[in-house]
Amino acid sequence: MKKQLFYALILTAAITSCDNTKTTTKEAPIAKVAQDTPEKKPELPTPAERPDIKKEMMVLQKRLNRFEVASQHLMASAKEKSIVKGAMGCRVLVVPKDMVTPDGQPVTGEIDVELKELPGVEQMVRQGVQTVSDGKLLVSGGSYYVNMTSKGQQLKLKLGKTLKVILPKYTNEQMNVYYGAKDSSGVMNWTETSQKFEKFDTDSSDFLFANVNKISAFEFCFMSGGKNTDSSYMQVVNQLKKIKELAYLFGENLTPKDTAVSRAKKAMKRYESLAGSIYKEVAIQNFGWINCDRFLNETNVTNLACGFEPSDSISYAKVYLVFKSINSAIEERYAYDMGSTFNNVPVGMQGTVIAMAMKKGQLYSSRKEITINKGQKVTLTMKKSKDEDIAALMKF
Repeated sequence: MKKQLFYALILTAAITSCDNTKTTTKEAPIAKVAQDTPEKKPELPTPAERPDIKKEMMVLQKRLNRFEVASQHLMASAKEKSIVKGAMGCRVLVVPKDMVTPDGQPVTGEIDVELKELPGVEQMVRQGVQTVSDGKLLVSGGSYYVNMTSKGQQLKLKLGKTLKVILPKYTNEQMNVYYGAKDSSGVMNWTETSQKFEKFDTDSSDFLFANVNKISAFEFCFMSGGKNTDSSYMQVVNQLKKIKELAYLFGENLTPKDTAVSRAKKAMKRYESLAGSIYKEVAIQNFGWINCDRFLNETNVTNLACGFEPSDSISYAKVYLVFKSINSAIEERYAYDMGSTFNNVPVGMQGTVIAMAMKKGQLYSSRKEITINKGQKVTLTMKKSKDEDIAALMKF
């Protein structure tokens, strides 16, 4: 009996020892596997967790609207043609008889000319206006918006009529007229026309004689030398008209005390200094966006990918690639599940990437200076921003 009990105790100890050995042997490989397993990448959020991109777009755009270029409202008579001038030099010839109200009636009330002038990339980015035509980068000479209303009603041009404008000249390169329109998401695209910008010519300009005061007897006698014939009268009248219009067109202030000679000297001096800085007027078909541009036509191009630091948790952003040297900007939209890529950008050109986003009601932004390289990827680090930070971000 004692012998049987002894063997039973030995068997129990052996079983226990085997179990302990088995457990120890099992744990070692588990620890080793855990060490060799690479860090798991974060997965995309589930449908329930995904941010509402459309909502984020609206929230961000509403905030960025604060930085848009302010519209100038220039008033013009509905009784006669006149010229209005924008603060940056755009001039619009207003011809009331060429326009009608939405129901086809003549214009009777004072005309409100709404004008936006975007001569440089700073204004373009603030307004959200890129310089791209069907995916091709443009070299820009400025973008402009022109619209007209009267008594709160939108006006339109009569069939066959055009709107004539004079734009400032910022380059000696041959530039063309482009019309602009934004798509459903607010991204601008420009369409080239056959019109080219030409040198300003006083002999053929329709802008002359638009703001003409009556010719005084004193002016007539002075200029004609006292000769009172039909031919001399018309010659003097036309000469004085041109002088007055040149003076108005180029911003020279004339006083009632100015003689005809002093008017001529002031006007022509101003003309000589500024005639090379404006184009001859162009006739546009409709109210809206126009641009003074040309294609870059660069063959050495690449695609530039843009992203954000994972820790920034950016789900949607507006991203711009700005080329100050050619006065051009490209707009892209970043989304967490698609990224953001600027296509066909010139290799070797210096540019600036700026980005803006909203996260939990807080504005974030980033700016980075780069030189474009083949197959380049840029990672931006976002930081909390105030309105003054965004204003500084957009300065060039």
